[in-house]
Amino acid sequence: MVVCALGALSGWVVWRYRSTVEVSPYDLAVRSVAENAADGSRIGATPVQIGELRALIRPPTSGHSWLIYWGGNTSTYFKESVETVRLLGVPEEIGVLIVAPPGYDGSAGHPSPENVPEAAVAARDWLIREHHAKRIVTGGFSMGALSAIAAAQSAVFLLSAPTLFETGDPSRLIRLKTPVRYRPPIDAPAPKVRALVLHGENDDGFPIQMGRDVAHWLGGRFIALPGVGHVDLQTSATALSEVRAFLIEQLE
Repeated sequence: MVVCALGALSGWVVWRYRSTVEVSPYDLAVRSVAENAADGSRIGATPVQIGELRALIRPPTSGHSWLIYWGGNTSTYFKESVETVRLLGVPEEIGVLIVAPPGYDGSAGHPSPENVPEAAVAARDWLIREHHAKRIVTGGFSMGALSAIAAAQSAVFLLSAPTLFETGDPSRLIRLKTPVRYRPPIDAPAPKVRALVLHGENDDGFPIQMGRDVAHWLGGRFIALPGVGHVDLQTSATALSEVRAFLIEQLE
């Protein structure tokens, strides 16, 4: 009987291990305001505190049009997000707010499927209240796509958007634990927004079908990019050219 029990346990361990290959652990890091400022300086953005959230802000030179951007699950959160926005070439008359979710690059707390979307909405509402933003495009890469969807009002662009993101705190046993699951609310009515969804055909993070499913749910345009991988998508010239045209069209 003991042998049977051990066999069943070992079988479960093997099944669990193989079924959670795609779990990507949280990649969190704490950085100082000075370090955040150094990252933001590459696009003329400065650190700002939104409650317990850390963000980088570059107000528009005129008007009330804004881009709010969220990056992916990475310890170099602001560095990579700023680089995407820099390559995007957002005109100076469009304001930029890059928000770090709880636990990332100076934002307090620890991320969870509940507080990440709540934080995104809080950042959007703060921007409307404190900076009188009237037209807003939200955008996000990978895990950040979920924040961009949560805060979307009229238009959103998504880079490598998942229908399921499984994660957890770093551990050698992470693939044996029940993962933390993030999902967009695809079983509920989609938000009434104009959407652009881009996905690399060589994405090794999320299957391309995820991007197609998110685009279908939003009723938006889907673009597949041949030869582009997961991380590469956030700096792809072709992808960012499409995003920039979409951004300008929505905020004209």
